[in-house]
Amino acid sequence: MGKEDKNRDKEEIIIETKTKGFGFIKSCIGFLCLGPIGILFGFCGMGKSKTRIYKK
Repeated sequence: MGKEDKNRDKEEIIIETKTKGFGFIKSCIGFLCLGPIGILFGFCGMGKSKTRIYKK
């Protein structure tokens, strides 16, 4: 085994996942435009997630 094979064993794989929650700003703007029903705009985009995979 050469030097390259030993370095290859030490690689790390990192996985990051982020999920969006309730959008407070969206709900405030919705409230100003549409009243109490506009608060529901805070739920738009909720639950979307991003996954990032990279080697270190």
